[in-house]
Amino acid sequence: PVSIPSGRTVHYRVVKMRGSFQVSSDIHSFEMPDELTIVNFGDSYASGEGAPYQVQNFPVGGDQDGLWDNKTCNRSNNSGQARAVRTMQVENPTLAIWFMNVACSGAETDEGILEPQLKHSWPLESDVAAPRVQPQVDQVEARLRTRGYEQLNIAMISGGGNDVGFGDVVVGYLILPGEFRLSDTAAQNLMSDIDAIVPVAYRNLKDEFDRRFDYD
Repeated sequence: PVSIPSGRTVHYRVVKMRGSFQVSSDIHSFEMPDELTIVNFGDSYASGEGAPYQVQNFPVGGDQDGLWDNKTCNRSNNSGQARAVRTMQVENPTLAIWFMNVACSGAETDEGILEPQLKHSWPLESDVAAPRVQPQVDQVEARLRTRGYEQLNIAMISGGGNDVGFGDVVVGYLILPGEFRLSDTAAQNLMSDIDAIVPVAYRNLKDEFDRRFDYD
C-alpha cells in the first residue's frame, strides 16, 4: 500500500474493461484528510515505568534491552495512555491517527517537559556524565514540523508529582516505610509545596503550550 501524507491532493480516474473494450471516467481529485495528532507527555505515570514489555529478575549490570521502547526514559507503549490510543484506533478504524510518546520517567514540568532532563544512572553521577534528554516540547515541535502537521490536536500530560518530591515520598512512606500523618511536619511541608509549586508549574506549562502549539 502507498502512504500519502495529509493535505496532499490525490487525482484518480475509474477504468472499466470488458474484453478489449475500455471505459474511463473523468479525472477526479480529493485532499487527504489531516491525521488526528496525539502526543503523550510527562513523567513515569505516562512513560509506563510500571509496564515494561516483560518482567524478569536481572542481575546487577544485567542486560535489560527489550524491556523498553526507550531505555533512558523507561518508556513503554504499554502505558495506560498509549494503550488508550491503540484502543481508539481499533474502535475507529477509519480515523487517521498519528501518535507520539515522549514521556520520560522522572520528568518534572520544567526539567523534562519544558527543559532538558538529566538522567542520572546512579545518585552520585555528575551532571556532566549524565545523559541529557531533549525537552519533550522540543521533540514534539520538531516532529510536527517535519511531518508538516499544523496542529497538535490532543496533548495527554501527566506531571507535577516529581516537582514536589514524589520519589522522596515513596521512599519515606512506602519503602522504608514511615507513617504518613497529615499532622507531621513532613506532611505539612509536602502539602505546602503542592499548593505553592504545582499551580505555578501548570500555568508555565499552559503558557508554553499556547506559545508553541496550535491545538484544538
